[in-house]
Amino acid sequence: MGLKTDMPIKEYTAGKLITALAGGTGAAIAMAVLIPRSKKEAFLRGYVGLASSVISTDMIIRRLQLPADTETVIFVAAAVGFSAWFTLGAAARSLERIRQIGLIQAWEELKGWRR
Repeated sequence: MGLKTDMPIKEYTAGKLITALAGGTGAAIAMAVLIPRSKKEAFLRGYVGLASSVISTDMIIRRLQLPADTETVIFVAAAVGFSAWFTLGAAARSLERIRQIGLIQAWEELKGWRR
């Protein structure tokens, strides 16, 4: 789905649009599982899911040597959007917790989870 010299611009644009829609869908599915705390957080995490799927789907397909058919692109883009939603959400909530209780206390809690 990447830009090649022999690929018409309409096919490239359609491929990126499909990738963006699938990435947004993956982020929306994740929203049903991990509900955002505000509209701003929902928009930001949805945008990151969509943008990361557009940017990295082609690279992942090439790196894993997957077939570049439409179904594979949709699946990989949705998985990337879903993963970006959870990663950003986990990072945001972890940083918020660290800000609330302090870095030292958060580190002590983290060490206690290994037991």
